[in-house]
Amino acid sequence: DARHFSSRGRMLGTLAHLSTDERARLKPFEEHFSVGLINSDPPDHTRIRALVNKAFPPRVVEQLRPRIQDLVNELLDAVQGLGEMDVVRDLAHPLPATVISGLLGVPPEDRGQFKVWADSILSFQGAGVLPAEFLELSQDSLLAMRAYFRGLIAERSRHPHDDLPGRPGRADTDGDRRTAGGRLTKSVPARVAECASLAPRPGPPRGRRGSGGHGVLGHGLGGGRR
Repeated sequence: DARHFSSRGRMLGTLAHLSTDERARLKPFEEHFSVGLINSDPPDHTRIRALVNKAFPPRVVEQLRPRIQDLVNELLDAVQGLGEMDVVRDLAHPLPATVISGLLGVPPEDRGQFKVWADSILSFQGAGVLPAEFLELSQDSLLAMRAYFRGLIAERSRHPHDDLPGRPGRADTDGDRRTAGGRLTKSVPARVAECASLAPRPGPPRGRRGSGGHGVLGHGLGGGRR
């Protein structure tokens, strides 16, 4: 119910304590987190979600199953000999970042950088009151990722591939192809990349994903310790 639990601008409280000059320097950051799938209410949320749904019909999702299973097996095999694992560091963090970077056409040699950007973009979340300089680091990563995908989309226009940057037009809806900047900031590649930054990050359990997994492993699904 967006009237009682609105997502619009929910992350912008991070900027409330900053001066006018500092907020001016963080204008791209503010504009980015003012829109998008996770920062909007209907009808904007519905429209943007339609972009993602068009890019991921059931057939495409089903085709991902073998690759995801192989990745899970590889990640589990990598820690089996250790006799223990950190679920966030060894599985929940690398798995979605690897899958999403592959969907976005990021070549294997660039996926380490993609993960760095994805982590940095939302590194401010849950960190309390932060100085403008810290938020500018998130903004720098955001702008670097946008520039990277601008180049990748241009390359795909010359040499098409069957990935999201190679078919941006197929996922557009009304109003999302007004300008080159609009296509980039509102396209499925940019928004799916944003979702990669929501994956659990290594460190103490934080947020619903990390703490949820910690609770299940520590106490079991039935409430008693297993």
